[in-house]
Amino acid sequence: MKVRKHFTQRVLADKLDVNRKTISRWENRQIPLPLYIEPALRDILRGICENHHQEASFTFIDLFAGIGGIRKGFESVSGKAVSTSEWNPRAQKTYTANFGEESPIVGNVVGLRNG
Repeated sequence: MKVRKHFTQRVLADKLDVNRKTISRWENRQIPLPLYIEPALRDILRGICENHHQEASFTFIDLFAGIGGIRKGFESVSGKAVSTSEWNPRAQKTYTANFGEESPIVGNVVGLRNG
């Protein structure tokens, strides 16, 4: 599901009014995606595309990013992350799952300084 590049299972489940485990079962092809869900997914994707075409009103560096909670908030008000730093490998994995590969992560903030 393309929409999962932008939302966690929990957020997507809330948007579609289903259980998070249902999203997981759809992704793992344990159960088929019902036809009546497809229009809702298209609407969600359309909203994402419209938001990406809007210009960012500000940019920010996502320091000590964790899994990206602050980023979600900033992006919801037209912010754009230009760099991300998180040292914890588990948090990095979740962050990548939440925001995709287009958001490279610098491990330690020390890696952000010059020279």
